Amino acid sequence: MSVGDTTPSVYPAVMAVVIHWGSVDDTRNCVASLLEQDYRDLSVAILDNGTNTDWDSCLGELMPRVEVIALTENTGFTGGVNRAVAFIRDRSIRWGWILNNDTVFPQKNALQVLVNFGAAHDACLFTPQLLNRSGSRLLPCSGGIFFPSLAYTFHNTGWFVAILKRMFRHHTFLSGTAWFVDCEQAPDPLLDEAYFAYFEDVDLALRLGADRMAICEEASIVHEVSGSTGGSLFKYYLKARNLLYLARKHGLYNWRFRLGFL
Repeated sequence: MSVGDTTPSVYPAVMAVVIHWGSVDDTRNCVASLLEQDYRDLSVAILDNGTNTDWDSCLGELMPRVEVIALTENTGFTGGVNRAVAFIRDRSIRWGWILNNDTVFPQKNALQVLVNFGAAHDACLFTPQLLNRSGSRLLPCSGGIFFPSLAYTFHNTGWFVAILKRMFRHHTFLSGTAWFVDCEQAPDPLLDEAYFAYFEDVDLALRLGADRMAICEEASIVHEVSGSTGGSLFKYYLKARNLLYLARKHGLYNWRFRLGFL
């Protein structure tokens, strides 16, 4: 059977954890969309990253079907993901779906397709096809590209990136929007929390290697791209600081490494 086949083949337990920081409406929409997934053994949780939201009133009729993991402080995207994966492992569940709260699922069988895909591949980290909303358009994004020589990341789409890929060597990484994680094989902890946010997905790709990551193009989700840090100065500080940390950690300052990617 092909991985894109909608016929159920296996129903291992899956826990989906929505990382909440930002819009409560986004999180509610994400949870409601998850609960509509046509999958037999799915549990859903919200990881509240230090917002102290009153979920009983915010989720209403959805609340009895959702667990809440309430953190007392904002641990950033990296801390939220690590605690979500630890929570899943504590439940002895192999498959975890770690989601940004600004995601919804046009396919009701997206999770089944991902499970079938994961069973057919040896990787430990997967992502569905992301459809980033830009105004009235949905733009496909099949992973990201990091160019060490340029110290920059791009979505892996469009003619400009295609030209850059012919000119420079590069690394592919999977955006942390909707990671489907094999918690038995994935590193523990999954992410380096020193990043807090930004470039943690590039760091993970450099540590894992391309053969341990895969894109399931038969499943898709819509990413509303709300951006929890918005246009704040903190966002630009994190990007600059984390790029320097990434460069130091992986030897990007070394001229031999840089020349190897020209």
